This record gives sequence, structure tokens and C-alpha cells, in this order.
Amino acid sequence: MSSAVKENPRELKNEYKSLRSWLRYQFFAFLVAFIISYNVYLREHVGGARNHHVIFVQTESNGGGFIFQVAGNIQQGMAFDHKRAKPSEESETCLGQEKIGKVTKANFYRIQSIVETLPPPPKQFNGPKRINPSVPLRRCQEWTADAIQLLKDEGVLET
Repeated sequence: MSSAVKENPRELKNEYKSLRSWLRYQFFAFLVAFIISYNVYLREHVGGARNHHVIFVQTESNGGGFIFQVAGNIQQGMAFDHKRAKPSEESETCLGQEKIGKVTKANFYRIQSIVETLPPPPKQFNGPKRINPSVPLRRCQEWTADAIQLLKDEGVLET
């Protein structure tokens, strides 16, 4: 005889309820991860010669979220600088934002690893002299445009 037959029916019922609760939780977690989505924006901030561009994902109901960007300049080179961000209305430097799509909650956690496959723009000048005049200048605007396209290609950014 199997051991299940020997068990108390009340214990079996409790195990069944426990398993059912666990499965319900897992199903709900799956739905939340793949159904809930966040709006994604191209944000423009006040910059020097050209305005600064970033990818902004609104993850909070108050309009806040996360920025994915490169920061620095072409005299010294740029680096990744992803961080929490205020709603656009509360930012002193935000000039505006344009909705470019959505990302599911599950895919939100993939954004950083995907955009960081694109190298940040390197140092492109020694003083006033271009290091490699045959290569087009690459700033945050070009990096952000390439990052947006890569997120689309990877199926993370849904338009």
C-alpha cells in the first residue's frame, strides 16, 4: 500500500490546501510579472551644447521611476549612470518627455544588462583636437537612440 492511503484524511486535505495556495501565489506572481507594464519615455534634460537624453521608466504611481543613461562628456569620456528619478514635473532640468513604449515588470529587470552591452561614448578629444576625426562624434543622444533600438530588438521595449 502507498503511504498516502495510510495518512490521515485531514492531513491530506491540509497538504492539498497548502499546495493549492502555493500554486495560486505562483500563478499570480507570473501574471503580475507579465501583465503589469511600465511606461517608457525618452526624456530630455537641459545640457551644454546639446540637451541630455535618457531613457526613463515610470515605475511609481507618483510619476517617479528609473533613468538609464550615460553621463560625462566627450572631452573625458562617458560612463553608465543609472538611477532613481523624480517625476518630470519635479525635476529642475527636465525639459519634457515623449512616450516611446512599454516594458513588462518582468522585462524591466533586463533593461540595465541589455543597455550596458552598448559601450558608453569614449573620450573623443585631446584638448581642442579630435582623437579620431574619421569617426563620427558619439554623445548621450546617439547612445540613447541605439539603446532604445536594442531594447526593441530584444523584445523588451514594446511600442
